[in-house]
Amino acid sequence: MKEPEPTRRTAVGLATGAALAVATGERWVFGAGGDGEVVKTAGDAAAWQPVLFDEREAEALARLVDALIPRTATPGARDARVHEYIDLAVSLAPPDEKESFIDGFRWLARRAQKTYGAELAALEEADLVALLRSISDEQRDLPKSLATGAQFFVDLKRRTIFGYYTSLEGRVQELGLPDSVSMRQWRGCPHPDGEHTT
Repeated sequence: MKEPEPTRRTAVGLATGAALAVATGERWVFGAGGDGEVVKTAGDAAAWQPVLFDEREAEALARLVDALIPRTATPGARDARVHEYIDLAVSLAPPDEKESFIDGFRWLARRAQKTYGAELAALEEADLVALLRSISDEQRDLPKSLATGAQFFVDLKRRTIFGYYTSLEGRVQELGLPDSVSMRQWRGCPHPDGEHTT
């Protein structure tokens, strides 16, 4: 039987892959380590520039992750700079994994334009949420025409959960776990049809 999706407060230890070092301190930035890993180190967060996407696409990605884990009494995914993690992690991913993510992202951008007449970064919040719900893995029997979007949603959701719960904001501020830990980087769902267990 398929296990339930992780909730916001139970999603810890999802990942397999290369080592991910979580830096201590109040601010950190992402960098490329060896063997395609992403490491967190102390640095100037204000100096961040996307490496995979352009600035408008990076803004859209930030809005997408924040729609999945919005700010509540604790920081949201954008506050935790999950979009920065995803931008770098996907840029370091194997070519097929990278291509799949970019294709899905651009598919969603085209759907936003067709459905709402606006680019992803400029969508009203309610429209952005509705767009994501239309391809959510909570939906059953999605038509084949939405398969690319549905696969992208699963990929984006898993990366967002991982990025958030290995961040200072998610791991320390929300879950109250130690701020000096060794985690493992999730390198994508191995199931091509998007089916997965956690």
